[in-house]
Amino acid sequence: MKLSELPIGKRARIRKIVTTDDAIKNRLQSLGIVKGEGIEMLKFTLAKGTYEVIAGDSRVALRRTHLKNPHDR
Repeated sequence: MKLSELPIGKRARIRKIVTTDDAIKNRLQSLGIVKGEGIEMLKFTLAKGTYEVIAGDSRVALRRTHLKNPHDR
């Protein structure tokens, strides 16, 4: 399941991070979004295209474009 498909209030374990953009991968890692970490979807906004999640001890807002394969944009 993609993170963008995770229902609000549900938790999942990150199995892999798929991106060809090293800057995005490094940024996600610096926020605690790493393989094996638990993550919970708190909310999303359609208008702003953002997702608010908890990963480990961090509460993070992510843009929808960071959660898509670059070829899907």
